[in-house]
Amino acid sequence: MGEEYGPRPARFGGATYDFTSHYRGGAVFKFFQDQKLTPHKLRELNQHQIGILSGGTRNDAIGRFLAVAAPRAAKTQQALRKQNIWTAYRGDTLRVGPAPYVTDAQLAAACEVLRDLSGSR
Repeated sequence: MGEEYGPRPARFGGATYDFTSHYRGGAVFKFFQDQKLTPHKLRELNQHQIGILSGGTRNDAIGRFLAVAAPRAAKTQQALRKQNIWTAYRGDTLRVGPAPYVTDAQLAAACEVLRDLSGSR
């Protein structure tokens, strides 16, 4: 009698496949299509939102989010989350990421709260 399952990772080859990601992916593609969010439009929107977050400074070297030096990044993230502003952080760097479903007004409000928290008013 041979091995019932394949070796190493192949032993999961016959496992039940979780297909929910297909539905989620399909919904995302439909949303993008309905909103006419082409790669060009998404890049344009991203750069517009980065401009809002960076105070109008145009910088093509900025990627898909804005990284801000924040000595207490974890505490800053927690304070922002309490005001329903979602960010991420890595060490002492706060990461603010624009998205197609975020409005200019929401970004401006987030900038206002960041200024208040940093005491740079």
